[in-house]
Amino acid sequence: MSRGSGLLSGFRGGHSYEEYSFGDNTTFIVDLRHMFEMYVSPDRSWFSIGAGALLGQIAYPLLEQYNLLTPHGTCPTVGITGLATGGGYENMSKLHGLTVDNILEVEIVSPNGSQLIVNEQTYPDLFWALRGAGSDSFGIITKLTFKAYQAPVDYLSSRDTNTKLAIKDGTVVVEAFDIQVGTCTIDVGESDDNAAEAIQRVNHILNKFPTTSLNTTSVIADRYVDFIFRASHPNDVGIEDPSQLPNVTREMFTWRNFHANNLIEIADALRLYNLLVETLDEFQDIIIEMYAFGGAINDMTPLDTSFNHRNGILYLVQAFHNGKATLNPYHPSLDWLTRFYEWTKLVFHHTESYQNYADGTMPDYLERYYGSNLDGLKEIKRKYDPQNIFWHPQSIPV
Repeated sequence: MSRGSGLLSGFRGGHSYEEYSFGDNTTFIVDLRHMFEMYVSPDRSWFSIGAGALLGQIAYPLLEQYNLLTPHGTCPTVGITGLATGGGYENMSKLHGLTVDNILEVEIVSPNGSQLIVNEQTYPDLFWALRGAGSDSFGIITKLTFKAYQAPVDYLSSRDTNTKLAIKDGTVVVEAFDIQVGTCTIDVGESDDNAAEAIQRVNHILNKFPTTSLNTTSVIADRYVDFIFRASHPNDVGIEDPSQLPNVTREMFTWRNFHANNLIEIADALRLYNLLVETLDEFQDIIIEMYAFGGAINDMTPLDTSFNHRNGILYLVQAFHNGKATLNPYHPSLDWLTRFYEWTKLVFHHTESYQNYADGTMPDYLERYYGSNLDGLKEIKRKYDPQNIFWHPQSIPV
């Protein structure tokens, strides 16, 4: 197919906040949703999965049948290919790295129709590019191979069942409804004493944080598969049991995000508090999440993969509007997201955004997504797709 006759896009049925995988009336869409066959190696050190798989189609069978995991996020309706090739954060990432860090091999159909087996030995430059900027810029991925890890017996998580915004001793305290945060893994085995001791240690740490009078945070020990189920927001996706994870759908959200590499001052925290108070009454369905970076995520460098957001990054912040798939571009909560994002640029001075949360409103998206890796990615794009057949509004340009 020539560049003039249309564009190619691989549709996998997961999340695309800007809906780039649908293309336009000149786009030829290849539907991969039925390609989710899994193979686990005899020694259980790796597994391969079809590129159309959603996370729910990976997490549950991998855990239930093999007691294995790879860090791949918790939302069951996300497609593995887009998540993995753009980064992929999960509760185990500080222990095992990002999803992208655990890719061992990629099968891809190139723009000239050739099927390539891409790894460190065969096509090292393309392998570098696919791990961080690989979604729909260099070809259609048909299969991925990942490292596999033994799943923990139990997982400690904390729950907070109150909603409260308060300032105590100059510190902003936000207690949100039904927070579920992974804390650590424990190998309980046959003894409940290990679990009790681990919970006591975690509570000792949590008790050092400021609280309000309504704070009811508690730490519990879950089976890991049950933690994954709870972390998947089962009420939102309409499931009641972990076995339903492979068969769920979810509405679109509107997102703004950035990577932060500094903490904020008290005065700015007060401004943040006032901005958040607005979400209690005037602006509804606003959710803000923060993911701590560090640990094994920093074991890789931008020279190892094209994922650029590593050393110096403290956490990923994402704010989104759960608008039940509203298409109203003038919804007041969307304006709040814009004001929040612009305010954070002044306070955090952030220059990086997560490429997996595509944001069509950013004029400098390429620089924010790929940073110093952008020139190398353009060179590889020209080598493997000189006619720019695989294009969408935020793909790597030639």
